[in-house]
Parts: sequence; C-alpha cells; structure tokens
Amino acid sequence: MKAESTPKSSNTISDSRSVYSSSPLARNVSDAEAVELSELEHEDEARLWRGPGEIQNEYQKIDEIDAADGTAGTERPRVMRKSMKSAINDWWFTEFCAWTISATALAVVIGTIGVADGNLLHDLPIKITLNSFIAFMTTIMKATVLIPVAEGISQLKWLRFQESGILSDIQTFDEASRGLWGSLKLLFTTRGIHLAKLGAFLAIAGVAVEPFTQQAVTYPRRSVPMEDYNSTVTVAHCYNSYEKSHGSASDYPSLSMKSAIVAGLYDMERDPRYSFQVTATCPTSNCTWDQPYRSLAVCSKCADVTSNLRKTCDTYAGYAPICSYNLPSGFRLDGSKFGNAYMFGTGLEDTINFNNTQPTISSITTIRGHRDQHYNLTGAEANECVLYFCVQEYLAKSESGNYTEDVTATYIPDQVPVLGDDVVIKPPGNDMEYTVDASTWKALRAYFNTFWDGNVAGDQGRAVSENEALLTLYQLDDGGTGLGTSQPGAENETIGLIAKSMTKAIRTQRPVHISAYTKTSPCISKASGIILGLEAYVHVRWHWMILPIMLELLALAFLISTVIKSKDSGVSIWKSSTLPLLHVRLVDDSNQASVDDQNQARLDNRNQAKLLSGDVTTRGSGKLTDLNKWAMNSQVRLQRSNSGHSEFHVQDRRKTMIDSRV
Repeated sequence: MKAESTPKSSNTISDSRSVYSSSPLARNVSDAEAVELSELEHEDEARLWRGPGEIQNEYQKIDEIDAADGTAGTERPRVMRKSMKSAINDWWFTEFCAWTISATALAVVIGTIGVADGNLLHDLPIKITLNSFIAFMTTIMKATVLIPVAEGISQLKWLRFQESGILSDIQTFDEASRGLWGSLKLLFTTRGIHLAKLGAFLAIAGVAVEPFTQQAVTYPRRSVPMEDYNSTVTVAHCYNSYEKSHGSASDYPSLSMKSAIVAGLYDMERDPRYSFQVTATCPTSNCTWDQPYRSLAVCSKCADVTSNLRKTCDTYAGYAPICSYNLPSGFRLDGSKFGNAYMFGTGLEDTINFNNTQPTISSITTIRGHRDQHYNLTGAEANECVLYFCVQEYLAKSESGNYTEDVTATYIPDQVPVLGDDVVIKPPGNDMEYTVDASTWKALRAYFNTFWDGNVAGDQGRAVSENEALLTLYQLDDGGTGLGTSQPGAENETIGLIAKSMTKAIRTQRPVHISAYTKTSPCISKASGIILGLEAYVHVRWHWMILPIMLELLALAFLISTVIKSKDSGVSIWKSSTLPLLHVRLVDDSNQASVDDQNQARLDNRNQAKLLSGDVTTRGSGKLTDLNKWAMNSQVRLQRSNSGHSEFHVQDRRKTMIDSRV
C-alpha cells in the first residue's frame, strides 16, 4: 500500500517512536529527527531515522533496568559471557578454532593411512572401512577449513571499499563467501590481483579435497604365506634304473629314459627355461621356495673347436682342390671321399676340452662343411658337447600357475669315477650323497656310443643320413640356406634340451621295484615350499595428499594475512555480518549531502526519493535486473561522515569516466 504523503508534526513523530538498539557504527552523533513513512512517496523507499542521542538514552535505561534486576554473584558469569561474545564477534577466535579442527582432522587422516600403509585389510584396528573413515574425517576437514576462508573473503569485502570500487563487488564478494559459483565469479569478474582471489581459489580447491583423499588409498593384492599348507616339488638323490639285456649285449637304459632322450632331441618349442619343467604341487598357483634345494640331474656343456681344425688340400690338374679338415682326436671331414657331405658326427669319448673332467654320459663331436653356390667345400666348423651326471641347486617359484626353476649352482664329483664304479656326488654344506648306479651309468654310455655316429650328405636343399638322430641335429642347426650354414648356438641348445629332458626323467622316476633289476632304495623325495595366497593390503599413494595439505597451509596463510590487513586498515571486524549494511548510508556525491543532513533539511517527498542518482526507484521497476545494472554503473567508497556515520559515497561510473576524459 502506498504510504500517505501528508506530513505530520515533529511532536507526533516523537510520540510514535519505539525503542531501538543503537548501532556501534554511529559514534559521536548529534540527535536528528526521524522521517515518518508517510512523508515518503514510495513504500519501498521508506526509511525511519532516529536520533542517536535519544537511542543512546533508551539503551542506557535498559542497562539500568538490567542492573537493578541483577543479583549478587551473577556479575562474573555476565562478564565472562561478554568476553566470550567479544572474542567470537570482535576477533577471529571462531575462525582459528575452525582451522585448528580442520588441521586436526587432516592430521588424523594422515596418521591413520600412515599406520595402515602396507598392512592387510583384516589387520586394521578400526571397525568401519578405511574409506568410510577417511570420507568422514575429510568431510569435517573440508567443512571447517572453509569457515575461515568464507569469513576472510567477507572481511576483505569491507576492506576493498576503502578505495573506490564497483558497487556490484559487494554482491560478488558475498556470493564468493557462500560457495563455488560465487568464488568463480570473484576470480574472473573482479579486477586486479588481490587477497580475496586466494580465498576464492581455496574455496574452489576445497571441492576436490575428498576425491583426492580417496585416491590416496588403494588396495592392491599381494602374496602372503599360508601357514597351514605346503607346496612340494620332487627331487632325486639317486638313479638306478636300467633294462638288463639277455646274452652278451650291453644293458640299456629304461624305456622312460630313452623316451626322454628322444623327446629332448625332437623338442620344437626349444625354450630352455620352460621345456621339460618338473610339475610342482601348488594348490593356489602361487608358491615360492625361499630355501634352495638340490637334485640329481644331467648337465651339458659345449665348446667351439673350429680353431683346432687342420686343413689339408690335394690339387689335381684341371680340378678344384680337394680339402679335408682334421681334429687332434683323429676325427675328420674327408672332402675327397665325401664331396657332398654336410656334417660328420661321432659319439667317441675323446674330446679336446672335456676329457676326464666329469662323469660323462655321452660326448658328441661334429664337423660341419661350408659350401659355395657350386657346392665346392670352402670351409668347416667344429663343435663338441658332453652330457654328464651332476647335482643342481635350484630356487623356484610359481606365479599364476607358471612354475619356474632357476639353477643357482652345479656340483660334480671331487674325483671322476672310472667306468664300473658308482657315480657319487657330495655337494658342500650337507651330508647328502647323490648316487648313480654303475650299471645304469654303463647302460647309458653304451646307448650313446652309436647314437651320434654317421654323416649327413646331399645336394642343395636336400639332406640325407642313415643316422636319424644326426640328421635331426643337422636340421635343427641348419641356418636355412641349404649350404651348411649353422645357427649360432643351435647345436648347444639342442644338447641342453636333451639334458633337461633326462633330468626330468630322473626326478620323476617311478618308485623302484625288484623286477626292474634295480636297487630297492627310494630315490625320490619332496622339497617343501610356501603356499602363497593373494590378500588385499593398503597402499598409500602419498602424492594425492599434496592438495589437502596445501589447502590447509594456504588457508592458514590466508587467514593470518586477512587478520593483519584488517588490523592495518583500521576497519572493524565485520566479516560476513549483514548488519553493517543496514547502518551504512549511501550518499550521492553529486549532491554533496548525507542522508542525515537531508533528513534534517526536511526535503520534500519527491526529492527524498531522488537521493541516489540513477536509483532504480526513480528510473526502474525495482527488479533485481535493474538493481544489478545500477550497481554495475555505480562506483562507491566507504568512509565516515563528519557526523560520525559510516557512508558509502556513490558516483555514476559513466559520469566519472566522462569527467576524467574532459
């Protein structure tokens, strides 16, 4: 309803006054008359001003009544309550307490995850999940750290208008103290670099704190020992299996051993690490043998003896020279008799590098001829390998069902036995003896004596031999040119696979029995390992805690800087209170008069409504859009008038810019 415009007498005004609390912003102000609502033309422009002197008298009366009603003994609690209110309202007690609570919550999070780091989930002492606890403490940390940030931004709002500033910045600062959107507006709409922008940045960064603390903790899985179970792998400490011949023929190896020799020769996977691996017992597919174990085995070694070849050539008129290549042992590749020979092999025991140095099972020497495009013999290479009994020491593990053994040491007899004696190997460090029956050893040697004898011949792209084993060895070693070129180390690899296959046969031999012409002592035992189960544990990624820690430190720096800046400016600690705005007068500098002075001059109702140049009540609808437009075009400065009132002095920015250009 529109207020009546009929003026009333000052006596009527005085009689109708009610008691109002005097503001602390109005200091040393003389009494002034109030303006009735009916004296203003528009309801939304109505203001009621009371004389500060009279208000002070009323306030003093209330204090006297309170003092009269007070009883003895209540003065000290009243003083304490007043001091507490003063600490809360007139200083930064609440903000520093909030920051302390926030820092404590963060310290609890850091301490908790630090203690939990590396521990299994079921070993944690807390009854709730770790992530729930972190989320709870982070919520406390984030909520309390934003209290000093918000109050600091609000306080900087008052400091900003010690010098001229845009009136709409009041709204921007107020929104920034309340949330993310306002902080973004403050960062990108206010001019210059100022402390409040740090507060806005901290308010924005606070949104990301909880995801960062959650990302700091992960739960990978690792292997842990399962004490109630053991993993096992078979090892052998003796070998005495052979088949006895009838008549004068030599004994021969057991069927399982002959099968192992052929399997090693024809292995096409050719993976020395995984081929012919002994199968371990590991229920969880993840096991480890932390202590090395030993087993009887077959080892191999090879050497390139090409440098020991002697070349002799015969020349005939009209023919190319015919050359032969000889080793000191007497083994030779005769180019005159076998002009199309690719390779010669022998199983004779005499070698250049390996004579009488180990309990030999078999030795193989090969001479491979090199030919040109016309199949002329242009050179040769020689290689020798040996298979022998040994003891190998292993470290093993099984990961996701993939069992691997690594040989860490190899042992041979201190004295090489002569044929007809048992092979006995006693490695250092324990009293265990590893033995091979003399008959078993002789049977294997007899089997290999003719295993490699023969030659491989043919023409381009075709190789033939009466010895299937030698032909296979040649083909596996062929470089693919059909000219006798060998792959580096291929022959050595094949012999190594045969040794590994024979070792598996020894370690997995069936229990001995009388009908097999063998000794009756058991040769197989088990090496025990540790079964590993996968369990989740806490792993802290500490770099994710950088943001929360920096947020706390910057929030403290922001709060301290705001306190210092407020103290140096002399502006009261108003922070986010809206009460100062209710008592700050808005003065139009173009009229050079305060609202108080105009009240005292008793301006007419229309002039009273035009106190503010460009006021939306005179030029607009009073809608928020028009109010924002007016605020954007107004430049204000906070100061105190001669009468003691706090005032916002306003000027039209457009007029100021025009005046500055003139």
